[in-house]
Amino acid sequence: MEKHLLLVFTRPVEGREEEFNRWYDEQHLRDIAGLPGVVSGQRYRFDEASKNSIVQAPDMGYLAIYEVPEGQLEKAKAALAETSAERRAAATAGDGRPVRVPGSPAIAPGNISYWFTAIGEPVASEADSD
Repeated sequence: MEKHLLLVFTRPVEGREEEFNRWYDEQHLRDIAGLPGVVSGQRYRFDEASKNSIVQAPDMGYLAIYEVPEGQLEKAKAALAETSAERRAAATAGDGRPVRVPGSPAIAPGNISYWFTAIGEPVASEADSD
C-alpha cells in the first residue's frame, strides 16, 4: 500500500498565536482535509518539555500532517496547486473574491512542506495491551 503524507511546518505571526490556532483548527485543517485526494489531517505542536542539549526547538513549532491514500497523490497535489493559485490570483486582484481555501494573516510566511510516501506496511507493537 503506497500511502502518502504531506507534512506542513508552520508558525504564527508574533502576537497572533491564538488567532492562528483558531483559524487552523476551525477552518484550514478541514479545508485541506476536504480537498480531492486528501482523507485526513491532524495538527501537532512542538513539545517544549522535550528540549534539551540534543533536541532544540524548531523554527516552525507547528506541524500538520495530511494523509493521501494510494492512487490519490496526483489528485491531491493538483487540488493543492489549484487552491494555491486561486489564493494568489485573489490576492493579486485585490477584489475580495472568495476562495475555496482562504489563508490567514496570522500565519507567518515561509512555511515548509514535504511529501512522503510509505515504503512498507505499518508495524504494530507485539506487547500485550493490558
